[in-house]
Amino acid sequence: MALLATENLLNGPLAEISASSEAEGLGVRALLTPQLSDVYRSGPWMPGASVTVSADLGEDRDCQLFLLAAPRDGVLPSAAAQVRVYAALAPLSNPLEAPFYSGFVPAAFGPNGLLVFVPPEPVRVRYVEWRFIAGAADRYLQLGRAWVAPLVISSRAAGYGQRRGVIDAGVNDRAGLSGVRYATPGARRRFTRWTYPQIPRADAEALDAAALAAGTTGQVFGSPWNADPARHGVLGHFSALPEPTRITPQRWSADIAIEEDL
Repeated sequence: MALLATENLLNGPLAEISASSEAEGLGVRALLTPQLSDVYRSGPWMPGASVTVSADLGEDRDCQLFLLAAPRDGVLPSAAAQVRVYAALAPLSNPLEAPFYSGFVPAAFGPNGLLVFVPPEPVRVRYVEWRFIAGAADRYLQLGRAWVAPLVISSRAAGYGQRRGVIDAGVNDRAGLSGVRYATPGARRRFTRWTYPQIPRADAEALDAAALAAGTTGQVFGSPWNADPARHGVLGHFSALPEPTRITPQRWSADIAIEEDL
């Protein structure tokens, strides 16, 4: 089943975010801007030491997506680093009694720079904590974006023919007389596109709501498959808004197109 999120609860009016360690000028509030290049960086991170990023949504909310995104500069936690995520209704609660607790797992960001946790069912929480433990090679933790959100999960699988690739904003040109090629490098952004070939009316209405909530300027997260969304998902914006089309009295189709934010 495909995943789609359009409402980042960390950007809500009552939400707050903090970190146990910050480098000067690279504070944790950078995780609330849609630009992944606005980075949060911890202070010195010694092997075995922890860095914690904590969020208070300001109210109890139903959530099913806990996501961190890394900027594209190659500074990722080492293979030995670990992370745990827990989300609860009360601060400082026992993680083992929390509605969602991942336990410590490798802090492995996917090829799209995403660290994604999706509980099997929505959980009602207010407080969220990511805790990282440094490996021997780690010197600091650097992150670009944080998301806590409800998910729209399609009741039918995305169709075959899903596309993914790269959009290059660079320009190639040639001199008229000599034929010499001149290249102006540009940013390269990933994209993902998929189709829902047959979905019920409830799914179509959920896509209507997603398009209205995000437009083409709001940030969204989408993955054509619920298995391994860190590998298949993209954090970005709709390059074209979903337009559900009725194909039978009870079924609709729709196309999803998301371009990566940098």
